[in-house]
Amino acid sequence: MTTHESVFTERRWVFLADSDDQPGALTSITGVFSTRGVNFDSVATSTSTPGIGTVVGLFRASERRCQQLARTLRRLEAVHRVTLRPAEDPSVRAAAVVRMPESGTFAPSAATATTWTGDGSAERPLLVQGSLRAVERVVDEARRSGGTATLTVLAL
Repeated sequence: MTTHESVFTERRWVFLADSDDQPGALTSITGVFSTRGVNFDSVATSTSTPGIGTVVGLFRASERRCQQLARTLRRLEAVHRVTLRPAEDPSVRAAAVVRMPESGTFAPSAATATTWTGDGSAERPLLVQGSLRAVERVVDEARRSGGTATLTVLAL
């Protein structure tokens, strides 16, 4: 792939924005994406430090668009720090909750680089943790086996 192609080819990205934990901060952050026609595949929020909120989002954009989004986020008054990573970066961590129907059980393949808790029996949740790519493989496997899953990107 040439440099020109890589700048304009869409790929998945993850951002982490530390911001003031105040009304309107999340709206400001998501507004940067929506006004530019960029949709989230996943978005999560947390508050681990008093007064500071963290927003983690998974989205699809070209490298050029991604850099524009990051610059705009950094200009927001409420935002203190923005970190970006390609979604396939192993430092991007995720978790998923998997549930199987009454008729099934599930355990992630031993080949996956994930950890999990729970027994995966019918109607009992199984929590899976690991890199985003590894957790997505487990979620796909569970869905092919008839299960449902909710995945969230947790951190960089």
